[in-house]
Amino acid sequence: MYAVTGYTLEPVDDLDSGGLKDWALGTLDIPSLTIEIGTQDCPLPIEEFSSTWLRNRSVLAAIGRWVKAIEQA
Repeated sequence: MYAVTGYTLEPVDDLDSGGLKDWALGTLDIPSLTIEIGTQDCPLPIEEFSSTWLRNRSVLAAIGRWVKAIEQA
């Protein structure tokens, strides 16, 4: 995702036991990710939608390519 968004990877040793991604990674040992895209805490104001979408519109396609590559490996 860094190549697509420029966002840095957070260490996995900081698992939050209440999060779905962390549960899936820790319990099921499956690839998981959380995409943090806003500039404020949730919920983001509607005024941020357009700029947030423009900055991150290619993320879903990149995730699709990542999943496909894993399945074909």
